[in-house]
This record gives sequence, C-alpha cells and structure tokens, in this order.
Amino acid sequence: MPNSLPLEHFAADTFVSAEHFQNENALIGFFRRLTVLRLVLAMLVVFLLVPTGKAAAADPSTAGAEPSTNSAQWRIRIYDAAIASGDMVTLGDIATLHGTPPPGVWERLVSRPLWAAPAEEGKPLQINRARLSRALKETLGDVADICLLPASLAIQKGGAILREEDLRALAVRELTPQIRNLPGHPELTDFRLPAYAFLAHAGQSVKVDPVKVEPGRLSLRFEVQEVDGSTVRRFSGTVMLDQWVEVPCAALPLNRGDSASPEQITWISKNMAHLRGDLWDGRGGPWQVQRAIGT
Repeated sequence: MPNSLPLEHFAADTFVSAEHFQNENALIGFFRRLTVLRLVLAMLVVFLLVPTGKAAAADPSTAGAEPSTNSAQWRIRIYDAAIASGDMVTLGDIATLHGTPPPGVWERLVSRPLWAAPAEEGKPLQINRARLSRALKETLGDVADICLLPASLAIQKGGAILREEDLRALAVRELTPQIRNLPGHPELTDFRLPAYAFLAHAGQSVKVDPVKVEPGRLSLRFEVQEVDGSTVRRFSGTVMLDQWVEVPCAALPLNRGDSASPEQITWISKNMAHLRGDLWDGRGGPWQVQRAIGT
C-alpha cells in the first residue's frame, strides 16, 4: 500500500471548493450549447442558399437567370425588322415565340425593356448580329442563349412595316385581274421580294405599278406614296408567271422530211413560260417536218 503524505505537503491552491466545480461545469455546458447553436445556424444558412430541385428550374425571365430546364422546347426568334412603339425597345417589339415555355415566362419577357429606341421617328437604324447578340446578353442574361438571331435587325421608332408576305399580297392583288383572262391555267410563283419595307408614318402607303403580263418572269415596281399621292421612294422585285396550256406535240418521233398531220399529233399541258417562238395550233396539214421532233 503506497505511503500517504500528510496534507500539509500539498500547496494551498491544490484544493478547491465544491462550488467552484459547479461553476466550471456550468461554463463548459454553456460553451457546448453555443457550439451546437452555431452548427445549427450554419446548416440553416446552407439550406437557404442551395437551390432546391424546384428552384433549379428558375424563372428565365429574370436577367442573368438560367433558362428553364425545358428550354429545348421553346425558342425566341428575333425579327430582321421591327417597329418600336415607345421610347424603349421591348422584347415583344422585336421577337416572336416558337414552342411552349413554362407558364407565365413569355408574358413577363415580352414587356422587358432592352435598349432605347431610335431618337428620330420614321428613321430606321441597323444593328448587326454581333451587336444584337451582346445587347440581348446584357439585358436578358442566359435567356439570350435561346434566341434565334437574324443577320441584322432594322429597328424604327413609330411608323409601320410591310413584311415580305404583305408585299406579295399587294402584287397578287394587282396582277390577278390581268392574269384571270389568260388562257389555260396561269399562276404566280417564285416571288423574289424585299424582306420588309418601312413606312415613316401610318399615312404612307405602297402601290404596285401596272405590269404587262406575259408568261415568264415579271418585274414588279413598288412605290411608297405620301397622303397626297407623291412618291417618296421606289423599290423592286420579281415574280414568275407560269401559264399551263394544252399544246400540240408529236405523238411519235418524226424525222426531217416526214409529213405531219393532225392524226400524228397529241395534246399535252406545257408551261408557256418555258416555250419559245410561235406555237402551231395543231390544225391543217399535212405539213413537212423541217427538223427531227421527239415526243
């Protein structure tokens, strides 16, 4: 058994009271609870900052936000020409929607202001593709990635715009009364027209000059006119007039020197736009063939 030392061999501060131990235990417990509280607060902050699965599909109408996870199902097509109705150009002025975005997204995007409209009304400005891409990225954030861009955008404040389909309708309206009286089956095809035409104000109009109609490619001349009928400017286009009629053709191959009579002729629908010279009416004869004719 180890020898015991008398109490006087220990220093005076070796022994403390029971009250001291109680105070020390309370202090340790306090710091432990404080540490646990800090951990809980840290976990709560992390939970609030990390997006949930629902939040991950954030509203792409917010600038800088990620497009929706189903962005492959919709696109925004930017026009090649547009009218700004106010002092600011909005996305609704210059774009149209293709596909189906998440509910409410397009309704918020159409009113999004992009940049200031041209200062002078009726005077269009041109924006090239690179500048347009940068401007959309600055205002729409990642939504710009789902925009389909033209080679350039012409934007005008106020006035009106006629697109290619409008110009085509004007040409058809002008030419239809004339081609209606042509024999066979006439039709207008292969329009080659400007993509758009701006009008400085709503009082201006566009008319098509009279055209001499005949099978083949027709020249179209458009005039932009003021209210008083004066011409402001001109531009042009073309259209193909096909005229399908029944024409006489050899029913069998004929060589030079052969005689041709109505019995050797058949009638086939041909496009007069691609035929040259005067056509035989298939009557009379017999005729002598001057050069070989196939069927």
